[in-house]
Amino acid sequence: MKIVAVLGDTHINSTVALCKPSIDLDDGGTYQISKGQRWLWGNWLDFLEQVERAKPDAVVFNGDTVEGDAKGRSYQVITRNKTNAISIAAETLNPLCQLAGKSYFVRGTGAHGGKSGCIEEDLAKDLGGENINGVYSHWQLYLNIEGVLVHIAHHTSMSGIPWNSKNAANILASRVVMNYAMNKERPPDLVIRNHVHRFADSHDAFPTRAVILGSWQLATEYTHKISPDNLAEIGGGIFSFSAGHFEYKKVEYKPKGRVWQKI
Repeated sequence: MKIVAVLGDTHINSTVALCKPSIDLDDGGTYQISKGQRWLWGNWLDFLEQVERAKPDAVVFNGDTVEGDAKGRSYQVITRNKTNAISIAAETLNPLCQLAGKSYFVRGTGAHGGKSGCIEEDLAKDLGGENINGVYSHWQLYLNIEGVLVHIAHHTSMSGIPWNSKNAANILASRVVMNYAMNKERPPDLVIRNHVHRFADSHDAFPTRAVILGSWQLATEYTHKISPDNLAEIGGGIFSFSAGHFEYKKVEYKPKGRVWQKI
């Protein structure tokens, strides 16, 4: 049996995302995490415990691991020093890497991880990511795990309309099956995506199962604008593979809810 933990969209260096409780900055100052980040950190420690109990063979960081804010669209970053941001991410994620025999890094969106995934590549080198074809971070992963074909990539899409959103996994699974059939190839048994910061699962609706994972980031300025009524979907997944079969454990942490102010 092989165990693989997968997570994405940690967006470390964002002031509303996963971060160690105290960070030393390049100029000698420190950053102390916010109340929301303390909630994320507590859940992160629980996630680490669950992964440790599972005894993983590998961990996959599925894109947008660091918030580089390459387009300068936000004030919600801890530092604009890219070297410092990578160090913060490395310190935060290293305990998870130490739990697994192998670490894989998938490249996400250039606006977060830098053009050509340059920030994620540097982070992957620092944390000992698997070198495939001369690079340590990858646009896609094609893995054969105990006879199960697994395709992992960062990007996917999901409707913002509540009654359509969870159908995103079905759309993804059916598209994958059709594309492989058109090329007369065996489709993957499992595809894993991130990017939309929400969970979805096609279960057994198609020959390929599509799993979309949540994030480790609370609402940003952009989220408050486009979707103020949604609560964050935080967490990742732990997958077990054996003799051509697999099981998926969804690890999700839900905020307690909104705080209504009395007048």
